[in-house]
Amino acid sequence: MVVTVKNLLAVSLLVCIPAVMTYANSRVAGNVTFGEVLDNLWNLAEVKNGSAVISIDRANVKRDIYTVKFQKDRLIGSGAANAFFAAYTAGENQALSIGRIGSSRVAPLHEMKNFTERDYFLCLQKVDRWDLRDGKLELHTYDKDGARVILVFYQ
Repeated sequence: MVVTVKNLLAVSLLVCIPAVMTYANSRVAGNVTFGEVLDNLWNLAEVKNGSAVISIDRANVKRDIYTVKFQKDRLIGSGAANAFFAAYTAGENQALSIGRIGSSRVAPLHEMKNFTERDYFLCLQKVDRWDLRDGKLELHTYDKDGARVILVFYQ
């Protein structure tokens, strides 16, 4: 068999296209990809814990608190008073894992009593799945007692 540029191109396309499609599909949820989550600042709007819902009235919040932003190689955001960062991994079937959170060390003067900054950081570290519904980012996680929680964010 004579090796030509045309043959090499055909073989490389046969090898590369399935590999690219496999990578792309590993980050797809329904009709959305994790890429749609990337590089957007997401503001926490609700904490759903069973039948209870904790809402943040963003109309009365003077500054960005309880936010997340997924960048290509890390997660950044803010709690009640502290900026934070962490590594994360997005995988197949909407799997998401957030590593140990590092943050500044300012004592929060104002934070929600029923969902503190510490609660927020602990929930983020236990995230196991993400979803994008009606333009809202949902991070599925657990609280400190092991109860299922959904953190709902909007842009």
